[in-house]
Parts: sequence; C-alpha cells; structure tokens
Amino acid sequence: MKYIHRQKGADEMYKTWHSHGEYMIIYTYSSGGSLVTADATYPIKRGALAVIAPGKHHYTMPTMPENYERSKLFISEEELKPCLSLANFFDIAPGGFVYASLPESELEYAECLFEELSRSEGDERYRATLISSIALRLIVLCDKYATDKEMGASDSMTLAIRYVNDNIFEDITLDSVAAAANMSKYHFSRTFKRAVGVTVMEYILKTRIMLSKNLLASSELSILEVSERCGFSSVSYFCRAFKAEVGKTPLGYRKAGN
Repeated sequence: MKYIHRQKGADEMYKTWHSHGEYMIIYTYSSGGSLVTADATYPIKRGALAVIAPGKHHYTMPTMPENYERSKLFISEEELKPCLSLANFFDIAPGGFVYASLPESELEYAECLFEELSRSEGDERYRATLISSIALRLIVLCDKYATDKEMGASDSMTLAIRYVNDNIFEDITLDSVAAAANMSKYHFSRTFKRAVGVTVMEYILKTRIMLSKNLLASSELSILEVSERCGFSSVSYFCRAFKAEVGKTPLGYRKAGN
C-alpha cells in the first residue's frame, strides 16, 4: 500500500496513468479541469472520488496545475480483495473506473478518512488493517454516489474525445471533431470548452505533447520521427509548441532524463 496525502501540483497536465498493477483511490480537493478516460470525462472538483482499477488508462487535465490538490491511495488487488468481498455490491474489474461526486454533507467525512490515513503509524499489521478499513469505507462512498457517464461529459463530448484519441496521429480539424460529435462547430466549441476545461484544439495539442514526451523518454526515435508520429505538421512547429508547453526543447527534455 502507498498513500499520498493532499499532494499539490505535482502531476504534469495530461500525464498518462494506468495504475501500474494497483488500484488507485483518488480524492480531489480543488476545482477546475477534468479526469479523462477513453470513454468519458469527469470534473475535477472538491468531493470528486474515483476508484481506478489496474490497466485503466486515464489522465488529469487540471485547469491550474499548481493548484491541483488531491490524495491518493494505491492498493494491490490482493490487499483490496477483503474490501471488495465485504462490499459485494461494488463491482470494478481490471480496466474499470468508478467516479463519484460526493454531496456537501459527505465531504467532511471523506476528508476525515484521508486525514486518518495520513496519521496511521506504528505497528504495520495495525496500519494494514486500518488502511483496509478506510479503503472499504471509501469504496462504499464511491459506490453510493457513483455517477454514470452522463454525469461526466455528455455523449457528444465522449464521441468527440474518442474521435480525437483514435485519430491523434492524423490531421484533425475542428470541423471533423464537431462532425464526430454530431454538432455544429460553433455550438460544439462552446460545449467542449465548458465540459473539458480547454478548447478542442488545445486538447489535441496537449495530448500530442503528452504522447511526444512518452516517446522522447522511452524510445530512441529522432526528434523528427517523434514529431511525425505524434501528428505535428512540421518539426519546427513541434519544437515551438513543446517548449511553450513544457519549458524545454524536445532535445533538452530528453537529455534531462524526464
């Protein structure tokens, strides 16, 4: 088990996560931006609670990364089994994602649970039992207030996000994304910004930057090859956009070992 309490502004925007073999329970204290999966988007706000299974790809899109505040509990499937068995009404398979928007009346209770986690010390056997107990109560909360996809982004926005993710390496235009969402581009632009927190073109660019960072860190592809694979129209545009977003050139980013 690993617990991170009220972490603030440490995740980069658009960082990809897939839980690395552990379940992750995440609670957000700040408002602004979205949690994004291939299926839907959900708001980042005080009282957002999610249980994310191993293998579920998702990423965060806080509108103000430096103010993005959350607590995270990582727990293995073996450690979580007793909780899931007790909470037999809760079903989250590998690759699953459950999001809850807690009401005002439950916020103090939820935050007290995370505070209790942060103070857990002493005998490791006691600590493991305490964490399992708190994880169970958080799962019960998540199940009780779980929202369906319609409470995140609308179906139209989900179609748009899926289209962008599926075609991120191709030439994507506002017209083509709006058409995938079955909306006029003017209405679509306003709706997307309201639902996701950034414009669709910003979403496309930042997603491409995210993918390029992964390639720069994990492959020996040239800067030109990374640029082409991530759908940039030219290597010069890629380098300018990357530096504006990350603060370093692609080569500088790679040399720094990020």
